[in-house]
Amino acid sequence: MTSSELWDMLVSIAKRDKKFPKSETLSAYSKVPDDIIKKVYKRWMLEGKLEKKGDTFIFTDNAIQSEIVEDEEKLPVRPAMKPSVRKKIEQQNTIILRVIKIVVGIIGAILTCVSIHFTFQFNKLGMTAFWGMMLSVSVVCFMAFAFTIKSYVNKRLTGIFIVVLWVLGISYSVFTAVSGQFNDFRKYTASDSSVQVESKNKIYESQLKALEKKQTELLHWREQETEYSLNPDLKVENPVTWVKIQNGVEELREVESNITDVQEKLLNNINTDVVLEETVYNWLSGFLGISADIIQFIIILFPALFIDLCSTVCFTFTFGKENTL
Repeated sequence: MTSSELWDMLVSIAKRDKKFPKSETLSAYSKVPDDIIKKVYKRWMLEGKLEKKGDTFIFTDNAIQSEIVEDEEKLPVRPAMKPSVRKKIEQQNTIILRVIKIVVGIIGAILTCVSIHFTFQFNKLGMTAFWGMMLSVSVVCFMAFAFTIKSYVNKRLTGIFIVVLWVLGISYSVFTAVSGQFNDFRKYTASDSSVQVESKNKIYESQLKALEKKQTELLHWREQETEYSLNPDLKVENPVTWVKIQNGVEELREVESNITDVQEKLLNNINTDVVLEETVYNWLSGFLGISADIIQFIIILFPALFIDLCSTVCFTFTFGKENTL
């Protein structure tokens, strides 16, 4: 294929596609290898037929170039929006944004209160209630508003310092939240365990009391058995009574065996940890093959992170400068 024929094909494809064709496109139509097409493009540049603009070529011939972009110029132009319509839309958007900011601000306030509660539950263990609450409010509120403050700070070092303080604050807050939830869970399960143990103890003690009373009523058969064993003639003279004595002694032995069983149950019930058998953490531990304490820590960590991170995002969105997030 001659250079003239290749040129005509290039112009034809460009007019059809309304853009300058890539070398591989022209190569596919002309059956000329792509590397040769690229060399031809460079030669046409030297001849002044083409110019390089960005990543593509354009025709130096204005007639050809204008025909390629003809359709773009003929595209319908969207009429300008009327000022009144634009103003109405802007007002609607402003109202919607305000409502969203109010809702998000309320969510942030709720989560901040929850975080303060968990932090206070931990702090009051090592200090008075007043100072524990003061520390909790200070740490949680600074953490929640840290990025809002940062959005109004221009100095880079001050911004970095605020981020460092936020990391320290959220680490402490998350730890206290996890600790508080863990302790609350332990207290609940321990209380639940005590109730179950006490309930079973009452049942066993009632059974034991009834059996001991029965034992007292049957002890006379053992005394008679001893008397008859020492006097074999009595067995011969009173065979019916001897059978009753034997039956009574057998009943006494059964009662004493039951007393021993109930006493063992009572002892085992006091020493059994019923909590671990009933928690979801132990079920997951057996299912996943991971320690129950690790599973509990991970599960409690999720809401703790959500509370603190979400409160920060909510207040930054509500009170921070535009484009802060």
